[in-house]
Amino acid sequence: MFLQKLPRLTAALALCGIGVAHAQAADDSKTLPICKAEASLSPFSLNTTLVEDDMGSVYLSVDGRRVLSQDIKIMTSDDQNLEFIKKFVGQSSFNFQMYISENEEGERTYRFESANFLLPSYSNTNAEGKTIQQFAKVHQIALGDKQYVYQVEPKLPYNNFYEYPVIAGFASASSGSWLRGEPTSISLQLTDEAYVTEIVLLPSKWAKFAEIIDRDASSLFEKYSSGQCQADYACFFTTAAVHTIGLADNCWELTQLRSFRDEVMKKTIIGSKLVEQYYAQAPNIVRRINTLSQAKRIWLKTYWFDILPNALLAKVGLNVLAQKRYIKLFKRLQQLALSA
Repeated sequence: MFLQKLPRLTAALALCGIGVAHAQAADDSKTLPICKAEASLSPFSLNTTLVEDDMGSVYLSVDGRRVLSQDIKIMTSDDQNLEFIKKFVGQSSFNFQMYISENEEGERTYRFESANFLLPSYSNTNAEGKTIQQFAKVHQIALGDKQYVYQVEPKLPYNNFYEYPVIAGFASASSGSWLRGEPTSISLQLTDEAYVTEIVLLPSKWAKFAEIIDRDASSLFEKYSSGQCQADYACFFTTAAVHTIGLADNCWELTQLRSFRDEVMKKTIIGSKLVEQYYAQAPNIVRRINTLSQAKRIWLKTYWFDILPNALLAKVGLNVLAQKRYIKLFKRLQQLALSA
């Protein structure tokens, strides 16, 4: 556990056969190339990422969220606790994950993968005056004229929120109809009493939100087709190496070499051609190397004998030497990839 806080030391020991690097061989090739879009239309928010899997298929991964504090109607027989119910609902949200793929003819397929309600826990005082932590119970979800009885227990709380995974039948049925503005309601029991509260999600902005999803999908697929979606594997395999030893995207090595790529190499004819070559070939090289049994050791050696020295050379301004070393690195990894 202590060594995990010192990724470079852990990687050095692993390279010497002492211990094991805690990170796995870089598998970022499953998310290449990357284009991202964010959008919000109160009460909705959306994060969309274009990814390419290791089979070369391109699709959009969509993470959406709808807070339950706006565009809703609350119906309850528990008028005594109405203010508490409003506060509870205001802290709750409906989150979902979906995938969008597009064929060569531009036809899109939308696949609703999963969804969950994120509901806060709350405290109540029992008859003995003892404070107890409680959570809501989801009874039923209605979508249009279909009703789904909810019998799934919530996951353990994270930051005092309980996550209710949405049942498969609802997720499947809602893949298209919820975006068309079908009336949707959630029945909750907020206490151990018999009172049930129904939250009706008003459809006023569902259709508009569907347009935003479609707009972002069009934009990202167009960017990909025109070659505007590029990944940091063009940063000379640095990402693959530093991720293997557990360093973050903003680590010193990545920051330095990105700057070297953008501020030095791209401003010369030879350098810009090398960058284009790496953009085209690096993702496939990384994928093939990651299929090798010794992939982790390859990336460990790449970090210590190539990435770190090159970052230091770039830092002190020895740009010609740094570029020559990168050319050698590219050829060496290219040969390793051919052996996969």
